[in-house]
This record gives sequence, C-alpha cells and structure tokens, in this order.
Amino acid sequence: MIKDIKKSDKVYGPSEDTYLLLKALDSFLDFGMKGLDMGTGTGIIARKMAEKADCVTAVDISNKSVKLAKENTSDLENVKVLQSDLFQKIEKETFFDIITFNPPYLPINPDESIKDEISIAWEGGKDGLYIIKRFLKDVCKYLSEEGIVLMISSSLISLDKIEKLANGKDMSCEIFLKEKIFFEELYALKLTPNV
Repeated sequence: MIKDIKKSDKVYGPSEDTYLLLKALDSFLDFGMKGLDMGTGTGIIARKMAEKADCVTAVDISNKSVKLAKENTSDLENVKVLQSDLFQKIEKETFFDIITFNPPYLPINPDESIKDEISIAWEGGKDGLYIIKRFLKDVCKYLSEEGIVLMISSSLISLDKIEKLANGKDMSCEIFLKEKIFFEELYALKLTPNV
C-alpha cells in the first residue's frame, strides 16, 4: 500500500522523518478515529491513517502537494485532501482524535532562504520554530478531548522551547520515539492536552 506512493521533485518526498512519524502513528492508530494529517506532502501519512481511521483530512499549503496527495489517495473514500495554510480551511468545531505533523523545522537565516517551491516543506525560520509556533497556537481548538498530536522535531532546534510552547497551550509534550541520522537526531513528539 505505502510502497507504491507516487513522488514528485516539486513535493517533499518520504524520508527518515516521514518513516519515524509512520512508526509512531502505528502505536496510536485505532479503528473509528478521525484523523488530520497536517502538511501531508505526498499523502503517505494520510494513507496510513486511512487504514483504520473512519475519516482522514489531509492538508498542505502547496497546491502541488495537494494534487499529488489527491492522486496518492484517490482510491480511498475516507480521505479528503485540502489546500490550506495550517488550520485556515479546517471548519470550526471539527475535532480530531489524532493529528500528525511533519513541520518545516530546519533553522534558516532569512537572508539565506532558498526561494523555490519545495523549500516551504523544510524551512522553519531563524530558530526553526516559525511554523511550529503557528501550529501549536491553534491545534488544541481542533483536538478531541482525549486526542493526541504526533509531531516531528529535531536536535537542530530547541526541544525546551517546543515544550514551553506546548505547556503555554496547556499541553504536555514528550519524546515518544527518536532516531539518530547523519547530522541530527529526529524526534517523534507526542503532545496531549492536560485534562
């Protein structure tokens, strides 16, 4: 199912961070869930979610990603793909049991920013937290009472700052899985509302 995913040189393709998120997702995915895959890219995470979830919403800001994710999930009736800047096009009062996000987290000096279509998938601003801050600002508004967020992070950015941002939104944050790769350590973070 996953191995036949279509790719494009204009869309961030599955990589180590994607596979770590897939592995983490396996531990929480259950039948009957309602899922949201933020920054869906190729749609690979949404496909995985759709194996058990009742319905999955896959979102990306890139129209090329949306087109590719639609192709990669066209055989699945329980997946809806939307073009949206984070939660912008998600209806209010929509609550998800699981939200996944592989955000742009690489720290990039704005003066050195690469201006191409695919860079939005990995450029996280000066401290790597620009998109993460925006995501965490609103995520609880779309999370069911016992819902969880699985989000990728890296040793290249401050985990303490992410934890403080989460705590500021009354959420707990912990490293669920980690994996050492070439020049960094990747983390699959589990975030849950403090009840």
